[in-house]
Amino acid sequence: MPTHDSDSESENEDEETAMGRILTRSTASSTVSMEQSERLEALERHERELTRRLQESERTYQGKMATYEDEIAMLETRIEELKDEVAQHLRDEKDLRSKEVKKFKSSPIAFNYL
Repeated sequence: MPTHDSDSESENEDEETAMGRILTRSTASSTVSMEQSERLEALERHERELTRRLQESERTYQGKMATYEDEIAMLETRIEELKDEVAQHLRDEKDLRSKEVKKFKSSPIAFNYL
């Protein structure tokens, strides 16, 4: 009867994980001693589990994507508000400068410089 070294099993699982595979205990165990129907059932269970996890991941990412889209829309609105605010400040500054120039030109000091 072959003996299983727990270190070598752990190393194999580590190698599988490093290669991007996620294994559960049921799929990491050997299917050699299983009957064909048992192997098929195990594979079908594994497929259902992977499908469930994929659907769960898709729902999670869809929720995150909706949140990010909402945040982007809010930020775009804020950008437009800030642009309008800056434009108003520039108009106000221009009006003030114009008034200062008119005031300066009408003062007696301006006649000395002109």
